[in-house]
Amino acid sequence: MNKKLICLLLSLLMVLSVCLTACGTKTDEEAEKDISDQASVNAMTLVVHLMSDGKVEPETVTEITDAVNKITETKFKTRLVLKYFTEDEYFEQLEASYAARDEAKANGTDKVVEAETEAETYVDEDGVVKINYPTVAGYQVDIFYMGGDKTMTGEDRFNDYLAKGMLSSLGTEVDNASKKLKEYISPQYLAQVKSLSKGIYAIPNNKAIGEYTYLLLNKEAMKAAYRSLEDDYSSLTSDACQDFLEFIQDNNALKEKYLPIYTNLSSEELLLSNLHTWSVDSEGELNQAFSVLGDYYKDSDNYLAANTYPKIANLFENEQFIEDLTTLKEYELNGYIGTSEEKECAIGYVKGTAAELVERYGDRYEMVVVESPRLSTEDLYSDMLAVSSFTSSVSRSMEIVTLINTDAEFRNLLLYGIEDKHYQVIDTGVVKNELGETYKVARRLNEEYMMDLNKTGNTLIAYPLEGSLININDYAIKQNQDAKVELTLGFTPTYNEFVIDNEKLQAVQTLSDALLAEYRACDTMEKFEAFLVKAKADVAASAEVQHTIDADHGIDEKAEEEGTEKACEGTCGSLGCSYQAWLKAMKIVK
Repeated sequence: MNKKLICLLLSLLMVLSVCLTACGTKTDEEAEKDISDQASVNAMTLVVHLMSDGKVEPETVTEITDAVNKITETKFKTRLVLKYFTEDEYFEQLEASYAARDEAKANGTDKVVEAETEAETYVDEDGVVKINYPTVAGYQVDIFYMGGDKTMTGEDRFNDYLAKGMLSSLGTEVDNASKKLKEYISPQYLAQVKSLSKGIYAIPNNKAIGEYTYLLLNKEAMKAAYRSLEDDYSSLTSDACQDFLEFIQDNNALKEKYLPIYTNLSSEELLLSNLHTWSVDSEGELNQAFSVLGDYYKDSDNYLAANTYPKIANLFENEQFIEDLTTLKEYELNGYIGTSEEKECAIGYVKGTAAELVERYGDRYEMVVVESPRLSTEDLYSDMLAVSSFTSSVSRSMEIVTLINTDAEFRNLLLYGIEDKHYQVIDTGVVKNELGETYKVARRLNEEYMMDLNKTGNTLIAYPLEGSLININDYAIKQNQDAKVELTLGFTPTYNEFVIDNEKLQAVQTLSDALLAEYRACDTMEKFEAFLVKAKADVAASAEVQHTIDADHGIDEKAEEEGTEKACEGTCGSLGCSYQAWLKAMKIVK
């Protein structure tokens, strides 16, 4: 048996040597034909729709396109046709292209398939074999930007396009040929867009997620008041903060020098800090306003094990909420809270990005993270790159999408234009890492080519624009590492076609709005104490509140086995039941 195998291998080697010798002696004509055959198979033209900040003149489009194609033709044998539209016309033009393609297909005049096979090679005047890239139909769309505008949110547009069959599935590419994207795009983005849509149908443009809420502790004031970070400064209303402020107010010199509290949040935002509330608008959709229904976030890396997802609960039965509400009212009535930085504050309570706040306050204040950034629905769907459902090639389109998100040279070209014509690269001379690399920024030279950072791909590999922080991308990367997912991301009251009693939800919201107004009107602690008694009674007596919270009707067993997760057979109208069904479907609870 072994002798036969050895003979077979020797025979194979002899055949290979003959083949290789023959290949080495091919004529120029035969070699040219090989190149032509290979090019005809691989060469492709793709159309990319981009949203610009202003009109891009034809000559500028040509310049950018030529520069782009020097890269894509070399890397992928792919030529790009770039189409630029301003926000006011972008989605109308995009959808018109889809409509034109549908009409051509219905009429039997669709040229997309033919366009893929038109590629041929030719020999130029220097005798060099060149690729003649195929032409494409005027309505062709392969890659396009997708997000919200004045008429529709990014989430609504994504769901609309997905329902209409306008988007290609990209999951296979992300897991295989385009897996490099996973190294450059924050895991939260890809994981959530896949989870919510049961597949990846667009690539979110990587950017800083959400905002931090920081408690700022004045370093000089802390030293003067003999305080340290060993105390619990986890919230603005903590005992440590209250004691610190009392010390400041009892010391005339410190009281004169420091504003007790500075904040860039509104009074309602202060009230809602670290809370998730179940507030609804007139259509019954969740929003971020005050509600008597809510729960505190409890940060955890394992929400399922720790059971820390926000509950639909009566806030006026939550002792922590009552304590926080009381302390905030005391701060307000004592005149502790200010929104102007006319002088240094003892304590700050601010919300924003790490880049913005650390640079501004980091040298003078100890910065305690009260709330980590949270990936919201708006973050997820605001800016994305999609591949059309009638693309010439999903895999080739994803090669370009991957390039945009992972290659800094290509990324900056699409964003800023031609170097030394539309922008300059300025070396700041500030060392950024142990390799001795320095931070560079982009300086615009004119307004011939104006594109938005967030609408053109991965923001974290682009040069910062001159005038912004040179290390802003470092902050954004750290911010995304700290970010957590909004635990109700993707949940709607009518999850899984659940029948919600909107009248009861509106009654709860009416009660919430009335109580918020009463809280604001309390101008003494006596009135506030009376308000608390009344509020607790009003909420407890509300049948609508109890109905909304109620999640005890159970899940239809047959539906659960089939994976449809319909709570209460979809008939009780309780938001609590709908939420419980969603939690089970998302595997947040068992």
